[in-house]
Amino acid sequence: MALEGNDADTPAGASHQRLEERKRVDLEGPTLRVASGLTEAVKLHDVSSRGFRVDWPHKLASGDQVWLKLPGMDAWEFLGRIKEIP
Repeated sequence: MALEGNDADTPAGASHQRLEERKRVDLEGPTLRVASGLTEAVKLHDVSSRGFRVDWPHKLASGDQVWLKLPGMDAWEFLGRIKEIP
């Protein structure tokens, strides 16, 4: 998904305005966990208080709960439920 300014293009080519700018981080080492217990290291590309973008090879569905653990942190941070899958 290409980001330009505060806009994002979905893979289907539709675009929408972000409610909050996402900051690029390109951080390797965070771990993502879903409610089913599946846990895997991910690459975190960008983040805001309303969302984030990671490389995750497994299928997620709207409503799935996700947690994120950053390198150097001892606790999992509950991020909420997936709202939309582009």
